[in-house]
Amino acid sequence: MKIQLVDDEPFLLKAMQRELRRYGDWETHSFTSAEDALEGLERHEYDIIISDYSMPKSSGVDYLQQVRQKQPNAKRVLLTAWADQQVLADAINRAQVHCYWPKPWQVSQLLELMKSHEQAVQP
Repeated sequence: MKIQLVDDEPFLLKAMQRELRRYGDWETHSFTSAEDALEGLERHEYDIIISDYSMPKSSGVDYLQQVRQKQPNAKRVLLTAWADQQVLADAINRAQVHCYWPKPWQVSQLLELMKSHEQAVQP
């Protein structure tokens, strides 16, 4: 399973990667900008994409909307430290996110997402 992580805070990316390595053998690619992450979409087909909402030059909703067009089968998750109803409505309506996680995210959320995806793709 390939997972793309997008957040402009490198320490959060490292924490998420550390937890993923600790609990499974999943391939992760991390990016600190939506622009770089878009390039990653050209090189890899992802199963799950987790993106922060608030990033310089692009919102996570804008990025996940582009992901939806380029890789519609990837599960899309939006992370944010704050969200109002409009942000959540945009995430659902424009990017069709699989779920929204408040920051700080919980390891249990991460593991549940991985397990549910693995169960869904097993024959």
